Amino acid sequence: MKTLGYVALGVVLVALPLSLTQAAGKPAVGDRVIDFELKDLDGKAVKTAEARKDKPVILKFGATWCGWCNRQIPHLNQVQKEYGKKVAVIDIDVREAASRVRAHNKKRGVAYLTLLDPDGAVAGKYGVSGIPVVIVADKTGKIVYRGYFTKYEVLKKVLDRLL
Repeated sequence: MKTLGYVALGVVLVALPLSLTQAAGKPAVGDRVIDFELKDLDGKAVKTAEARKDKPVILKFGATWCGWCNRQIPHLNQVQKEYGKKVAVIDIDVREAASRVRAHNKKRGVAYLTLLDPDGAVAGKYGVSGIPVVIVADKTGKIVYRGYFTKYEVLKKVLDRLL
């Protein structure tokens, strides 16, 4: 029994630094966004570097089944309405089929670009372990905000400082 305890302790001592390293490795405030290429709902490849072109960007990682992600939609729609082409709003849907996301977005009235991350690779690069994750970067690609569900008022304050 004593040996089993030492083995368990050893596993914890090895796993803990690994998990901390992975969490610390995610792009955080002050880091640069990781540009990527994913397909939109029509199957067209979109490079985020081109979509954000010298303007602030909001990246939201989520899924159709996520309640908090669905609550985030009106806030991002408001950003899209108020800021238009001054800000790139990009939804990254993680591990879902285009047909499901397309129907969901139509039903919910999503007014911003949605990209598909079918295997979760991009979400993994961003250290996304729960959704929604909302990231705001300035026009140079420097992350100035990283959070979860974020109200329009918070996004407005961040964006107004950037514009």
